[in-house]
Amino acid sequence: MAYEPKSWKFSVSESGDKVYEDHILNVVQENLKTLYQLIDDVNTDAKINILFVQNNVNTKTTKDSTAQTAGMFLSKIIEGLGVVFTAGTPAAIIATISCKIISGIITKVCEPSSEDTYNKIQSKANDLKDMADEICEQVQLVITACIEDMKGQWNIEYDCQGAKLPGLKGKAKLADLAGTSENPFTDFLPKKPSTDYVHARKALSTDTTYESAKALLPVKWKIKSQKGFPSDGIGDPLGGWNVEYYKVYSRSTWENWKSRADFPKIDDNLKSDVEGPREEIEKGNYSDKQRFLGFGGYCYDYPWSDGQRYEDGKHMGGSRWMGYSGRSEKELSEKDDIIKGTSFLDLIQDILDGKYFGPGYWSVEDGLPNHPSYLLWYRTKRPYEGIEIINDKREWTLIGNDSCIDWEYDSNSWFTWGRAYRGIKLHHYYLVDENGGHASQEICDWLFKDNGHGKTTSEKGIAGKIDVYHNWGLSII
Repeated sequence: MAYEPKSWKFSVSESGDKVYEDHILNVVQENLKTLYQLIDDVNTDAKINILFVQNNVNTKTTKDSTAQTAGMFLSKIIEGLGVVFTAGTPAAIIATISCKIISGIITKVCEPSSEDTYNKIQSKANDLKDMADEICEQVQLVITACIEDMKGQWNIEYDCQGAKLPGLKGKAKLADLAGTSENPFTDFLPKKPSTDYVHARKALSTDTTYESAKALLPVKWKIKSQKGFPSDGIGDPLGGWNVEYYKVYSRSTWENWKSRADFPKIDDNLKSDVEGPREEIEKGNYSDKQRFLGFGGYCYDYPWSDGQRYEDGKHMGGSRWMGYSGRSEKELSEKDDIIKGTSFLDLIQDILDGKYFGPGYWSVEDGLPNHPSYLLWYRTKRPYEGIEIINDKREWTLIGNDSCIDWEYDSNSWFTWGRAYRGIKLHHYYLVDENGGHASQEICDWLFKDNGHGKTTSEKGIAGKIDVYHNWGLSII
């Protein structure tokens, strides 16, 4: 049951502060004052961080610059307070409730129905920094109203959207800061100055830079998707790593087969029109190797798993092409990621090392690792996993054909059966500006933390490459 104050009576101290007869109200009042101060500090940091991002991405506002999108931006930052402190501690509990209330207040002041505040925020639409500043001011005015008239504001509900933390979505009110009648809150949010307050402010400042970059980068920057390595003359329809293929009678057979719920299982009524799976590569003497042609005619061969290494991988579901093989013995990290030991990862490393795209064999414009924004990525998914994983290297998922979810159908010719290839398609991404110019080393060092394959490239980077390319809403050209 929500906490109901025993009394709303108060006296005024020599410093002008209200001192309530019900101590729980004094706790709520102090936490409101801390939130007021925190909003002030978040706003100060946001002005600096947003300006820094604006200068780097060469834009001042978002694609859809409305009070509501600006409010969503600021809510994501404030909701980060809910995960700053150690879970289960009094500070974490109070912080979670606090950020839910503040996020709800932000939603309220940014709604068109709140005409006065909405118009003030919307009037700053040409600059995200100014919109955030106006929202913070309006939130502080609401907090002030809560402090001045706690009784009148006690049960007013605010709707938290859960912009960053979906678990926060729902109604919240000032009374929630008091706890329940059975378990009232007597703890305070970490105040300024304190070590915990400094840590919280730093975390929110970091979130401000991240969310600013995420909101502003897609305005003028895009993803350039690059074609992979050139054909070997025999064909690589998948554009990546093949693990098996099926002979398929016709394209209509292929369309029928892949639309079935139990695909790639071959139903009895399809067995005369679909044959497979077959693991050997149809390349004459190279049926147990995958060959990738580089520039100037040189190429590299990647053998399938064989002998004792093949036997050792069977307990993990290892196959010929997704088993232990290649030029190095098996090596795992503490998290059971495969560091070395498969031909597929040998290929990935060779591409990252520039063995296929060395200077002098192709122009800088077309050479894949010759630009610092380059991301090589692939996706895998186990049948019993709910999500696709980008650049997964976990032993229990990467070993075996089951994780390979990319398919390509090649009709071959009008007179022979086609081929349905299963494997891992390799994708090649770059970051380019509105004029098609590649992101500079300076921009990449500022933006990217890593190369998308576990290697840290910039300690001061804002986000990982996979996150930027797959979660930031960048359009592809």
